[in-house]
This record gives sequence, C-alpha cells and structure tokens, in this order.
Amino acid sequence: MKKNAYVVLVVAILILPGSSFAKTSPEAFVREFYDWYVREFFIEQKDPVLNDKIYRYVSRCTVERCRIASDRQEWDSDYFVAAQDYDEEWIKDIKAYGAIVINATTVIVPVNISGAATGHPGLLVFLKSEGDTFRIIKVEKLRHWAE
Repeated sequence: MKKNAYVVLVVAILILPGSSFAKTSPEAFVREFYDWYVREFFIEQKDPVLNDKIYRYVSRCTVERCRIASDRQEWDSDYFVAAQDYDEEWIKDIKAYGAIVINATTVIVPVNISGAATGHPGLLVFLKSEGDTFRIIKVEKLRHWAE
C-alpha cells in the first residue's frame, strides 16, 4: 500500500502544472516564438500579429497594443523584430542568449535574429512567467550607448 502511495506522489509531482519540470527555458521559448513569427511572415505571407496563435507566446495586453498601433500606423518598423524589412536568412539563425532574471516572474532574453546578415540590431525580449510557460510582455531594440 505504501509503495503505491509513493508512486502516486512521485507521478503527481512530475505532472503538476507549474512544476519546474514542465517549464521550458526562457531561451527556448523565445527561439520557438521567433521561429514561428518569421516563418509565419515568409512562408504563410501573413501578419503574425493578426494570427490568434500569437497568444500562445505574447501576453494579451501586448498583442492588443500591437494591433491598435498597427491599425493606426503608429510604427515605422515591426515591433517584434525592430526592422522595416525582413531577411529570409533570419529563419536559419535565431539566437537567444542567456536569460537575465529580474525577479521571480520577469526575465529578459537577449536575441539576435540577423542570421548571416549583419547590421540588424539585437533585441531584448521581456518575458513574464505565467503558470508553466512564459508570455512576451515587451520587446526593445538594443541601442548603442550613445543613442
């Protein structure tokens, strides 16, 4: 009887939502997002911000702000890549570097999506922990210290 109780306890710990075993790394999450985002644009020829699948990766509030800003044509570049034009090489080489932990729920991941091309700015992707996953809450273009 005790043996069965231990087995049930171990299984419950491993599959409970929010356990550390279920959460993917922040870097892997960001790579997965950019892989989907860039492919959606190039292969599907669609605006990823208008695809409801974006809610899998980005907080609802951020998506809504992006959609409103897009409708109003407030930005001169894509919010998530900080560029006006896309380079097909980006699909091949999305780099997410070591996450920087801000507090118990917020992480920043430095990203470079330039692939073999040079000159594309790096990005800082802000993530908020939500249960057993993350959501992107903000993306900032990395700027030179003199800008």
